Amino acid sequence: MAKKHKMSIGGYEIIEELGRGGMSVVYKATQPSLNRIVALKVLPRHLADEPEFVNRFEQEANAIASLNHPHIIQVYDKGQEHRVYYFVMEFVDGHDLTDEFSTGPLPLTRTVTLAKQICQGLAYAHKNGIVHRDIKPQNILIDSNGFAKIADFGIAQLAVPDAINTSLTKEGVAIGTLDYMAPEQKLDASTVDEKADLYAFGVVLYEMLTGQLPHPSYPLPSNRNPRIPATMDKIVEKLLQEDPKFRYPNAEAVLDDLEKALKPPSKPSSGPPRALYLAGGAVALLVLLGGGLWVLRPRLMQSKPRGSSSSTTTRSPYQALAAQIALAPPLTMVKDLGEDPGALRLLESGLANAKKQTNRSSPPPKRVPPQRVSTPNVVIQDAPVKKTTSPNPGQAQARKKYNDAIRGAIKELNRGRELLENQIFDDAESIFHAVAMDTTLPDKVRALAFLWEAKSKEAKGTYQAAVNGYLSLSAEYRDERLIVAEAQYHAGHLQGFELNKQQIAMRNFVNVIDNYPDSSYADDSLYEAGLLHLQGVSMMLGAASKNKQAYQDAYTQFGRILERYPKSEWADDGLYQMARIQETKQYRAYDQALSLYQRIIDEYPESPYPAYYLQAEIYAEQIKDLETAVLFYTRSMNREQETEKRVEAGKKKAKLEKILAKQAAKQGG
Repeated sequence: MAKKHKMSIGGYEIIEELGRGGMSVVYKATQPSLNRIVALKVLPRHLADEPEFVNRFEQEANAIASLNHPHIIQVYDKGQEHRVYYFVMEFVDGHDLTDEFSTGPLPLTRTVTLAKQICQGLAYAHKNGIVHRDIKPQNILIDSNGFAKIADFGIAQLAVPDAINTSLTKEGVAIGTLDYMAPEQKLDASTVDEKADLYAFGVVLYEMLTGQLPHPSYPLPSNRNPRIPATMDKIVEKLLQEDPKFRYPNAEAVLDDLEKALKPPSKPSSGPPRALYLAGGAVALLVLLGGGLWVLRPRLMQSKPRGSSSSTTTRSPYQALAAQIALAPPLTMVKDLGEDPGALRLLESGLANAKKQTNRSSPPPKRVPPQRVSTPNVVIQDAPVKKTTSPNPGQAQARKKYNDAIRGAIKELNRGRELLENQIFDDAESIFHAVAMDTTLPDKVRALAFLWEAKSKEAKGTYQAAVNGYLSLSAEYRDERLIVAEAQYHAGHLQGFELNKQQIAMRNFVNVIDNYPDSSYADDSLYEAGLLHLQGVSMMLGAASKNKQAYQDAYTQFGRILERYPKSEWADDGLYQMARIQETKQYRAYDQALSLYQRIIDEYPESPYPAYYLQAEIYAEQIKDLETAVLFYTRSMNREQETEKRVEAGKKKAKLEKILAKQAAKQGG
């Protein structure tokens, strides 16, 4: 039997094709002389007679060859054989960045790590006079060790104009990938500088943080992913400025901010106190009525849509704090303390008895999601103390003294929250601590004080101290169920930022879900548990990325939001995540995904998710039903909230209609 001949180019033996584009084909090959695997990039034969394409191909080889950086693909060799142009690069045994967030946003620490590596590569290229002009996830490779490498300098431009640059990039011509192109690059690619790469990097960073592309009216990343701190919002906003002069001056400046992104602030920001945005402007009133404690929750007004943004909204460095930092868990009314002097035991007993009578079957009060609000102004409303008819003046005096003490503690708590709003963290923490340590007060008041003390630690950036406070509160005041549920949620939320503590975070979320289903933090815990499962999938490499069980676990958590809390702020997010899971290569359940997107349309018409557009994409790309895809692109044009998404739907509809017209003409002929 004749030995099969191996195809070779320039002495490199081809193993298999890795990818094919309009200008080149990339092969996996071996270099026998050094016994190593390489990537061989070849210019197709039909372009070999086109000087412009040959020049561009050689420019890419020269551009990369001039760079020697761990986060940029290395070029080993270039040549020509029988009019076949090629160059040889290092082979990256891994995947591109798209695979990292195909199932949802990346963990924050992973995002920042990759972002810094990409930024280091860009800084080096820019310093050496090269602008990439096509930064996108597909051009960023992740090797088997998890390191990022910038690839595909096919349309790169030298910072100093030369004859090749002028011939390859004509004035007034846009070159690049539309979704990642800076506004100035869309108008004229020949004049762009390194700031165009920074804009594209901003789009990539937004995708890593949220799993979605930004659009002109894009919500800040923290509005899509509750784990994202305001520091990352600011980096993304500055990178995505329409006007280049308002972007970062260079990649080194971006890198400096990324280095500080996850570090807790050493002190509150300077300048006057900033009023914090509260959707609906809800204010909690702690009042003392007839010897009993209540928290009055006024009905929330219409909240700001999640997909919207406002330049007048002032963002806080602790935006990730939950909305209920200012909405105290309900304090049950003590209806009858009897005629005995107002001793602590009697009040505690009354609170405990009233708590048992509380109707737990009613739905939790409507609450604004944690990442969109912060501490509002809090006021104290004095109420007349119920007068006792006891003939014993000592009883009345003791009762009055005790109620005055409780009223004073409540005033202190509200004063502490006002200080917290104004970012006077240490003073607020001291007030909360003093109330928490007052053993003459009932447990419910002390538990609230411990909760806010932990929140003040979180607000000023001492995260581990905050976690310790939340967990200590949970252990010491187990009977205060709703307060404990809130504390455990916050502990899990903070632990979820650290890769080595995500399993502990998951346990805290599951504890809230299983043991405190009536808590207004149960739906938040379900959603964050689902995100943790998806982030676990995103971190896996190789065969582990096919872990279907992780997807199933995430799907289950998102589904429980819909089953248990259909009116939750996270319900449409849950449906979206479930649909995305059904679209993954592990499932390919496109009918299920279509059904889930339709539920978003039918049940949550105010949702910012472009469900019609996503359905159209499935029909066009997966099912290959072009006529139905045209129908859904039309619906997207008429009904989607985002203007750019409607425009994009119109372009894709027009393209499909041309294809259908050609098919009809061919059949008619």
